[in-house]
Amino acid sequence: MPKADEWMNKNQRRHTHWTVDRRQTKAWREAAGWAAKAARVPALGPSRVIAELHVNGRRRSRIDPSNFNLTACAAIDGLVDVGVWPDDSADWVEGPDMRLGPVAQQESLVLLIFGKPCCADAVCHHGRRAA
Repeated sequence: MPKADEWMNKNQRRHTHWTVDRRQTKAWREAAGWAAKAARVPALGPSRVIAELHVNGRRRSRIDPSNFNLTACAAIDGLVDVGVWPDDSADWVEGPDMRLGPVAQQESLVLLIFGKPCCADAVCHHGRRAA
């Protein structure tokens, strides 16, 4: 998904006002939810998630991917919101394991999800019908 807002960084969070933090989290959650709907991601069983940061070359050399775990966690919450998993507990989601992806013109977050649909027809969203 394209960069929804500023990257959420653990080092900067200490100095971020809670309203800014809440706005950024909401933006990433909503972007992930819409991206999952657009990609028709089915309801999944237990899955492993690798999150790749695709950033431009100027920033790439100075990035510690693990600091951006907050961004990936907000995106995973967005996938829970649209019914990909019933929750993001360790029973359902392993990760996100943060990685630095390739250099990109448009900055984005890519979630690589390794899991299987939980339902035979892959349209049930854990008791909710897909929109």
